[in-house]
Amino acid sequence: MIYLASPYSDIDPSVMQDRYDDTQKACALLNTRHPMHTIYSPIALFHPIAALHDLPTDADFWWAKNCDAINSCEMMFVLTLDGYRESLGVAQEINYCRLINKTYRYVNQWGDHVL
Repeated sequence: MIYLASPYSDIDPSVMQDRYDDTQKACALLNTRHPMHTIYSPIALFHPIAALHDLPTDADFWWAKNCDAINSCEMMFVLTLDGYRESLGVAQEINYCRLINKTYRYVNQWGDHVL
């Protein structure tokens, strides 16, 4: 399984919706391009759940859950959407991968490796 980190939180709900939409598209494409792996995205999974059940959308609330998921994955892809460099959640996930010596790679929304 590959964990897909992507930016999400913003003060503008339309930015969050756009990030969710882009992450969902990338997740679908990456699952197609990597058929031997499951691409797991907490944003693609939990955005609608958080919206329907008024759950927090900040990185701090999801931190422990994301660590559990990263631990279960063999590596992480970082989706380079606008805002990924400034994202607290993405930075935490990258730092956590470094801490536990887990491989991570940057990918764009078309699934191509970048950086």
